[in-house]
This record gives sequence, structure tokens and C-alpha cells, in this order.
Amino acid sequence: MARRIVDLTQPLAPDGSDGSFSVREYERPRSGHGVFHRVDMETTVGTHVVTSRRYLASGYSLSEAPIDRFFGEGVVLRLPAANGAIEITQMDLDEAAGGRVRRDDIAVLAVDPESTGSAKLSVFASQWLWDKGVKMLVLDERITIGSSPSWNEERTVLTSLFANEIPVVRGATNTDQLSDKRFAVMAIPMRIEGVEAWPVRVIALDPGEPPSAEPVAAEVAEAAAAPPEASTDDASEAAPTEAPDAESAAGGEPPVATAAAAPEETATASAESDEEGEETTTPTAEQPATAPADAEPETIEATASDADDDGATPEVTEARADDDQESKPKQAEAKAADEVSDEESESSPRSE
Repeated sequence: MARRIVDLTQPLAPDGSDGSFSVREYERPRSGHGVFHRVDMETTVGTHVVTSRRYLASGYSLSEAPIDRFFGEGVVLRLPAANGAIEITQMDLDEAAGGRVRRDDIAVLAVDPESTGSAKLSVFASQWLWDKGVKMLVLDERITIGSSPSWNEERTVLTSLFANEIPVVRGATNTDQLSDKRFAVMAIPMRIEGVEAWPVRVIALDPGEPPSAEPVAAEVAEAAAAPPEASTDDASEAAPTEAPDAESAAGGEPPVATAAAAPEETATASAESDEEGEETTTPTAEQPATAPADAEPETIEATASDADDDGATPEVTEARADDDQESKPKQAEAKAADEVSDEESESSPRSE
């Protein structure tokens, strides 16, 4: 399955305003006059990850943190925001998660793109996260920690997460480009001994479309699933060519629509009728079709019906029936004459 690459990392640029990140460029004469840089920065500059070494003496540093904590499957939870930084509650997390958060997931907390302002992560919200078994937390740049700007509030919230070995990524961006599907996410820091935080490149591999493109994708899918509209040519070919007669309508029979025959079907029907006409021989006056003298009327009717089925015309059938009617009296007279002649021959005396 194709996945979109979503970069959740803030770009770093040396501005020199607060001295948290500065870059100095220089050349080394003995290295072919190549360009080199010396970077001076705080470990929490830009998008960065913080481990438990910050507030816990027994916590782990970057080099000691389990590497599998920094990558895995993740889901985004879109939370409401307001001017003055609304506090995130457990109910907010329940509604945003919708049952999608699993144990050992990476939770990405984002502010609803349609909301303005920011949100604050409370102690109760952090308790909800480690109770669900989240292994790493990624916070949008518009989400702060603690219900007040006091360091004590931030320390309390982070300590509840660090106690459950949950590292925290802060300052993520482009979270509005994540879909509501499950995606792969990674934020792997350098392996530095004794350091509790470091800038990271946060990358998500998202199989879904961004929320802004989902309505367009839905419209395209709906258009593809819709049946094609029938053209005017198809409608004219499918229209009936003959209307039902009055007798069929009066008899209660449903009208039968006869579709116009295609040119190929018409030509085939004509060829078949020509072949049948060649094979059928129409009796003439010299060769009348007669039936046996002792045939019953039903037999004559059956013979006529068979002739009709074989392709004979109604006139030929009537001629056969007339010939049969005329031949019967003649045969009867001839039989009577033969019987009289036989009786006379028996009654006449025999000559000696």
C-alpha cells in the first residue's frame, strides 16, 4: 500500500536572537579549503525529544533509552483549542481517540485545524496516556505542558510520563496533514551519553489522505461507483417499434414490446426463410395430395395441420381437403359396383 511521507519537523534556521541556535561557517586550510560548520545550540531547540533523565535521577539518557520507544505505529488525536490555552481533559482524549489507541502506540496530540488558540496538557491527561499503554508522546507546537506557565506544573506532568518510560517529543508541526488512519511514525535521536534531550526528525508514513483531501476523494469514489447514464442512441434502440393491438388490450393480455431488429438479425432471418422456401414443394393440380379413403376427418385435419407446420400455404391445405372429399364418394361407388358384379356372378348358372 502506498504511503504519504509527512514531515512533522520544524525547520531550523540560525537567527541569533536568543542564542539557542547559532551556526558558524569556516574553512580548514589543510583540508582543501572545504566548508565546515560549528553549531552552538540548546538541546531543546526546534522539534526535540525529552527523556526521563531531565527530572528523574534514575531516568535514562538518550544513549540509554530503548530504541524501540522512538518508532512504531501511531494515531493522531485532534483536540479542541481556544484562546488562553484550554486544558485537555480525559474526556477530550476519549472523544478524540474513539477507541483507536492501542498498547505500545505512539500518540500524536494535535489541535483541531478549525480551532484557534492553543491547548494545555494536564496531569489527568497524562495519566490517561500511560494508562492506555502509550510508549511515546508527540505534541503539536500549539500544545503546552501544564495548566500554568510555572515550571512546577510542567515538571509534574512530565514526571508522570517519565515514570512510565514515555519519552515526549515537543514542537511537532504539519499535524493537520495526518489522516485518521493508523500510520508509522519515527523520531530517533542521536545516541549521546548523559544528554536528556536532542532535536529529532519526526517522520510519519501515512496510508490515508489528509483531512483536506478526504471530501474530494469521497466525491471521486461516489462518481466512480455511480452507474453510467444511458445515451439517446441506446434509448432509441431499446424503444418498442409496435404498439399492442386493441384485441390484445381488450383480452387483458399484457402488451408485448417488439424491439427493432438489428440489421444482422434481419439478414439472417431472410436467408433462413429463403432456404425453407427452396426445400418446400408446393403440390400442383397434376399431383394432388390425397389421403386414404378410409381416413377419418381428424386424420385429414391432422394432415392439414402438419402441412401448415411444414410451410404449406392455407390454399394448398384447402385443396387437399377438397380432393379428399371428392374421392371418397367415387371410391364408395366403385366398391358397391364390385359387390353387385360379384353377386351376379354367383347367381348365374354354370355352363356344363
